[in-house]
Amino acid sequence: QLLRRYPDLKMLVLTRNDREDCVLRLVQAGVNGYLLKTVDQSDLLAAIRSVFHGGRVLQPTALEAVLDDYLQRVREPAAQEYAVELTAREREVLKLIAEGNTNQDIAGLLCLSRKTVETHRSNIMDKLDLHKVTDLVKYAIRDGLVGLD
Repeated sequence: QLLRRYPDLKMLVLTRNDREDCVLRLVQAGVNGYLLKTVDQSDLLAAIRSVFHGGRVLQPTALEAVLDDYLQRVREPAAQEYAVELTAREREVLKLIAEGNTNQDIAGLLCLSRKTVETHRSNIMDKLDLHKVTDLVKYAIRDGLVGLD
């Protein structure tokens, strides 16, 4: 949210969390650096300087996750076409699903019947060949429909 509000902001994340999904969300959100709290002082100072001067810094394990994600996208170009196949309404429903809303919540927000929302959800899952809500959430994050709020 900060990076959207202040696009010139330089952000270096220092965390103890090295889960791949967190790394990918932060990188996709536009952070300039991602390091684990176990980094030694000299590497931290070098990272701060690099980010300050416009560079990017990633923990080696984070770099591996980002590269793996990129290579998967390159090897599976058909997966990138799915975003184009979704209608504007389906993308809207997907965003609301990823934000944790129930079918009933979405129906109320979009002035639709619950059954219509269920149909949209089913169509989205079919088009994306995804079978779990967690997969829909991951897709929405990777596609930039939802942020890290």
